[in-house]
Amino acid sequence: MIDGVARSSESACEQAGRQAERTHALPAGLLLAIGRVESGRWDGARGRVVPWPWAVDAAGDGTLLDSKAAAIARTVALRDAGIRNVDVGCYQVNLASHPVAFPDLEQAFDPAANADYAGRFLVELHARLGSWNDAVAAYHSMQPERGIPYRELVFANWSLGDHPAGGDVRSGPTAGPVVVTLASGAIVRIWTPGGAGAADGSVTVTTGEPASLPRVLTGTPSLR
Repeated sequence: MIDGVARSSESACEQAGRQAERTHALPAGLLLAIGRVESGRWDGARGRVVPWPWAVDAAGDGTLLDSKAAAIARTVALRDAGIRNVDVGCYQVNLASHPVAFPDLEQAFDPAANADYAGRFLVELHARLGSWNDAVAAYHSMQPERGIPYRELVFANWSLGDHPAGGDVRSGPTAGPVVVTLASGAIVRIWTPGGAGAADGSVTVTTGEPASLPRVLTGTPSLR
């Protein structure tokens, strides 16, 4: 019963992500952590950040829409404008890199279909690269300078106990950042979007050295 209550309180993207984790034998909570990084939106009723199903990102310009119809309309408009590098849905599948992932945009924005494809892609990356560390980084980019900070961000959001990166996660106020100290000594501050509209956030990753300059990443990461 307790488990049933917990599951019923999850968002559509969370339910879909958890089902995809079971279907594809992913580490528990890993795909959900990816979803929070990809399309996270503060949900006041649930008291946490959840992946958002109507998220659209065009070459780093992310938007959280209020409905599936609005998300589809925005994607169609972007395509009509000649923009092909578009990420969609809970887990931000890139339509240019994955042109046969979905038969149409209706399914692309379906949480279950979006999560299932993301889960299958993550498993493929794990099989090809040999570790979840590398698979998570490659989920965003095969370029280490982009993939590694993204992986640290995902691990910082992996809230179900220990994970390969280790680290200590401490949540700040609702409107503020989540502050994370990783096993490597890096400090990560995660700013999450607060509602519909622009999804741009600001993530500062420092090496733990007081004199070091932070690296700032903005925008919504993409599935590539």
